[in-house]
Amino acid sequence: MRISDSIRRAGRSLKNAKGRTVLTSLAIAVGAFTLTLSLAAGQGAREYADNLISSNVDPQSIFIAKDPSLFGEGGGGFGGGGLKEYDAGATEFGGATLKSLDQKDISIVEGTDGVEKVMPTYLVRAEYVTFEVAGKTKYTSDITAYDSSVLAETAAGTLPELGSQIKDGTIVVPEAFAKTLKKTPKELIGTTVSLAIQRAPETPTEAEVQQALLSGGQAALESLFEGEQKVETLVITGVSADSVNSLSASSALFISATDAKKLSEYATQGTDQYQKYITATVKIKDDFDPEAVKQSFKTEFDKYDNGDHIIAKTAKDLQGLLFTIVNILQGIVIGFGVLALIASAFGIINTQYISVLERTREIGLMK
Repeated sequence: MRISDSIRRAGRSLKNAKGRTVLTSLAIAVGAFTLTLSLAAGQGAREYADNLISSNVDPQSIFIAKDPSLFGEGGGGFGGGGLKEYDAGATEFGGATLKSLDQKDISIVEGTDGVEKVMPTYLVRAEYVTFEVAGKTKYTSDITAYDSSVLAETAAGTLPELGSQIKDGTIVVPEAFAKTLKKTPKELIGTTVSLAIQRAPETPTEAEVQQALLSGGQAALESLFEGEQKVETLVITGVSADSVNSLSASSALFISATDAKKLSEYATQGTDQYQKYITATVKIKDDFDPEAVKQSFKTEFDKYDNGDHIIAKTAKDLQGLLFTIVNILQGIVIGFGVLALIASAFGIINTQYISVLERTREIGLMK
């Protein structure tokens, strides 16, 4: 059979079965469009993640922790839900029990070659927070040290450059808080925020308990178990903007690392949470490779031969975590696209088979 005959026959078959032809063409188009869209979206998401990390995170920084769930490892999700091995050095944050770094861990990291400085994440627990612009109304909020390795966008006021810390006695407020307070970001600049820090009481001795009962009865005993409280007043110098291009947290108050350390140690002194940190940021010297320094951490911890190690992630590692999520989503979309193409292939086979049957019937009638 000549090619021209085949083309004419195919054209005749397509013309006689317009409905099947249109439906099959649509199936092919949907499958191809889905695959193209998924590949384009995946590439775009990778470029966005790459831009997000490179523009927000200092490439010479390493983020360390003890609890694998903070980096999506260990199978327990954030907070390490599920069954976990008991750790006397664990700390609580947001209702989750997490393994924590201690001063010994920080000292080992500080002693590693190539490390410029280590900045623990100080979590300050305030009984309540008051804003000058809101009068005597009390609020609760997470409070932590400003992370100089992450760039935050400004809604009002000023924020330091990447790698620089905010000044002592100042505080950065998220833009979302301005909305809650029914104020514009500019109206918050220059006003004050007061943090009421409750200090946990030290466990009294038996002699102190007896003395309190003898001297003042039940009231004296209750006061013995009450911790003292101090109020720290800070000036708002910046309001961080809500942005999809920023990795800075949008639900916490940020204070300087010095103030955070002072208040954190004040609140936890005398307790088992003293100098315990969930995470820390390690600044690497400019002439050292962060990946090489990260590998050196394992060597340094191996010297103690107790199997106690930290989990370290560079900026590239964090980028890889985002890419993993993108790849999973892209794989799901590609799967649907492949199914659409398979369905369209069966449609083509069905169309051709019916065309053959119709042609056979025509030939039979002609005879």
